[in-house]
Amino acid sequence: MSELISIIVPVYNCEGYLSQCLESIATQTYTCFECILVNDGSTDRSVEICNRFCEKDARFRLIHQNNEGVSSARNTGLDEAKGDYILFVDCDDFLFPETLQESWQKLTSGPFDWIMFDYIRAASPDDSRFPKINKDASFRRLDRETALCGLLDSRNPSFAVVWNKLYTRRIIGNIRFQPIRYAEDTLFNYEVFRHTRQYIQTDQCLYCWRIRTGSLTADNNSDRFLAQFKSMMILEDISRSDNPAMRALCLKKIYKQLIIARFHLTGTTSYPDFISIAKRMRDNSFKEYLSHRGISLFDKVRIVLLWLCPHISNAILKAKGN
Repeated sequence: MSELISIIVPVYNCEGYLSQCLESIATQTYTCFECILVNDGSTDRSVEICNRFCEKDARFRLIHQNNEGVSSARNTGLDEAKGDYILFVDCDDFLFPETLQESWQKLTSGPFDWIMFDYIRAASPDDSRFPKINKDASFRRLDRETALCGLLDSRNPSFAVVWNKLYTRRIIGNIRFQPIRYAEDTLFNYEVFRHTRQYIQTDQCLYCWRIRTGSLTADNNSDRFLAQFKSMMILEDISRSDNPAMRALCLKKIYKQLIIARFHLTGTTSYPDFISIAKRMRDNSFKEYLSHRGISLFDKVRIVLLWLCPHISNAILKAKGN
């Protein structure tokens, strides 16, 4: 018996890509879904496109709100969702025809809280590739600690984003997105992963991610790095209740972000604000960082030296292309 999947699509000024996104949802081989379109104050033809899909397909419905950002739009969708499962889709991305079918079948094959699948990146604005899905792709049953470690490993962005996962409604519960501009996915998943018992990870490509010029993901200005650093402050607070190993990973991520943010913000108008926040953070947790048994002496010495000698950290980050 098929169960209802709620697909939540925040919509904001995406008329050039929205039709492709919604068409990829409408043509899913798994048909038991609702698609909640949350118009976040669009000023282009996006609403017209949404209305067109709603008129011809009863599974689509449109909700309007003032421009409050993607976190608010996703929260609106979560409050309205009726499904047993939740999938987030960005309005400039698109799904493969079998995305729902393949992810739902694997997720319901055991007592799993969510499934994470692979994705491809759109190579051009008109890219609509649908590589053949490997139905025999490997998958792994993993636990809470593995998920949290993956999330806190900045080398692997797959754990941080929400659009490459199908979640059970029960694991999301009352968890909602933080009202911030950057890293909202990371903080949402951190809360979800903390309550996870088991999840499943597959190598199947089931999502196409598009990076647009001018999108938040592509934005590299000082506002972004300051906002990302501020979001880590939230992580510092909520991670205090986790076990020592997870707390150590959180502290390592926070202080690594401290060095990276300083590199990008030095000489900008955001630097005084950053220094003020950094001082507060160091007052709150730097002694804990230095005394934590789960953090190696090498990591502790490295962070101290990079903070005291910013010219060294700048040279290293420049060499790495950060």
